Amino acid sequence: MANVVDTKLYDILGVSPSASENELKKAYRKLAKEYHPDKNPEAGDKFKEISFAYEVLSNPEKKELYDRYGEQGLREGGGGGPGMDDIFSHIFGGGLFGFMGGQGRGRNGGKRRGEDMDFRREGNDLYIVQRIGLVEALCGFQMTVTHLDGRQLLIKYPPGKIIEPGCVRMVKGEGMPQYRNPFEKGDLYIKFDVQFPENNWIDAEKLNELECLLPARPEDPEITADAEEVELTDFDRSQGMGGGARREAYNDSSDEEGGHHGHGVQCAHQ
Repeated sequence: MANVVDTKLYDILGVSPSASENELKKAYRKLAKEYHPDKNPEAGDKFKEISFAYEVLSNPEKKELYDRYGEQGLREGGGGGPGMDDIFSHIFGGGLFGFMGGQGRGRNGGKRRGEDMDFRREGNDLYIVQRIGLVEALCGFQMTVTHLDGRQLLIKYPPGKIIEPGCVRMVKGEGMPQYRNPFEKGDLYIKFDVQFPENNWIDAEKLNELECLLPARPEDPEITADAEEVELTDFDRSQGMGGGARREAYNDSSDEEGGHHGHGVQCAHQ
């Protein structure tokens, strides 16, 4: 028998700590079928306990944490999975349950911080904002995202496919587990914030060479003799825009970090 410090999760599934992966799966399927809310509406909590136990024990890393350190290992290591905070408290007692590196705030619309970025949750979907440079937006890239459970997701985007500023792309099945079916997950949406170079980042000669590589400019507009030339200056937000209607017209909340409605999500489905 394996040397474990706590057997509560094994007891829920009715197996010993030395149970094989196949034995765990068979026990879970049998109990999940018996206590599924569609068949047994009064057994909702029991079904969540069963799902929680299997999610931990079927994951080698989480199982090792639990076997070696018990409840504390899961709390500190991020085991148990998102969406299971109530059941964690129900089984082990104590406060609500956190993610690796996490600071949690609420279930829906709250934010949890991974190791290097903010995650915003809506339902079973997650949303993040990722900054990339202009060369990555035009020439492709590969990047890693550290997920809430500590996994690193490698994302590759091929050369020739353009990432537009503010556009959203989706990673299927990397959101949050569903409430009654933890093996079905939502999606991860990534909004791209494209960082442009600073002023005068390249000399004039090379700038001309760059223009030859870029799509051609539109034809210059017809300029009448009485056209008045004006100066275009930088805008200082701290001075306001001098007009509520105009200010409101430029205030697009979907462009704020973490925003994900409107044209951004539409872009994801193009």
